[in-house]
Amino acid sequence: MASRQILFTAGPLHTSETVKAAQMTDYGSRDQKFMDAVKYVREKMVKLCRVDPNEWSCILQPGAGTMAIEACIQTLFPQQGGKYLLINSGKYSERQGEIVEQYKFPMVTFVAGEGKDIDMDAFEKFVKQHPDVTTVGYVHHETSTGMVYPAEKIAAIVRKHVPNAVIIADCMSSFGGILFDVINSCDIFVTSANKCLHSVPGVAIVVGRRSLIAKAKGNARSNTLDLSRQLASFEKSGQFRITPPVQCVMALQQAIKEYIADGGLRNRRTLYAAKSKIVCDAGKKMGFTLFLNENRPSFAHIVVCFNMPTDPRWNFKKFYQFLNSNGFVIYPGKASHAETFRIGLMGHTTLDETKQLMSCCKDALAAMGIDRLQPGNSKL
Repeated sequence: MASRQILFTAGPLHTSETVKAAQMTDYGSRDQKFMDAVKYVREKMVKLCRVDPNEWSCILQPGAGTMAIEACIQTLFPQQGGKYLLINSGKYSERQGEIVEQYKFPMVTFVAGEGKDIDMDAFEKFVKQHPDVTTVGYVHHETSTGMVYPAEKIAAIVRKHVPNAVIIADCMSSFGGILFDVINSCDIFVTSANKCLHSVPGVAIVVGRRSLIAKAKGNARSNTLDLSRQLASFEKSGQFRITPPVQCVMALQQAIKEYIADGGLRNRRTLYAAKSKIVCDAGKKMGFTLFLNENRPSFAHIVVCFNMPTDPRWNFKKFYQFLNSNGFVIYPGKASHAETFRIGLMGHTTLDETKQLMSCCKDALAAMGIDRLQPGNSKL
């Protein structure tokens, strides 16, 4: 087993030594340095979104990103007469649907098809058929497949036909790595510290309209996931309502500083695209096939998703273990229906490390007696 693991995953992902180091000092929840970090993160997030801080605010939610999605849904969904419209585009939108179902909220689902571009004409027709929709949820980038969806077009259709509906966007693995016009794409969105911002897991980030969150006062079905109460606490004292993830916030502050110093969105997109090209080109030479069409705009370069090979000599467990023993960690597939595996390009990994990973992939195939993958029946 290699002494150092380099994570080419979709999260948790590789972090810089300075982000790691930011967690090493203990702070109390009311320590001024920690309070300053909370203030910094909240203000910088709103600034990165290019929205008016008088109209939009940032809420830090302890826990995984999915917890923040649940916080949005159960805080903002109406007590009476609500209907949720979900765009089902894959694994993580399905998870959003599970949350809605567990709260027993009425829901209608537009099935986009995993790995397929949304038929916008069909979607518009579907929205028109449900004029009583109060809440719309979609995933901007499906981490399970690496596909990005047209946020502005989705929002434009919703606002045309159900203008009062609240639009919740899951931008978990897109914000910071894919251009996202916040105002014209949603009313509130969620992202994770542990994706394109290259920080550690443990805190999620919600950015939403102040008026929307204030209006939801007393509406939440959960106490600890109540966005209205949490925002009120931040605005009043700058503090979390419950025990905060102190080390995670300190790491996030450092990660945001590094994100800005590195050139922000433009440079991160450039880096991801360069790593994506290395992975795609090398993978195809070995006989791997891509789950998505890399030449379409919906191919995001955040995660490269490969179809599971059908060569009878192939064995994913052996492939994964070979990489792992040489210090590289990738992800098994998480598509809802397709057999795939993924290489994540987020995180503090370099172009040289990406080349090393793909060279190791070639060595892993050679260890299985494979010079180049061929069609056949797979052995998983």
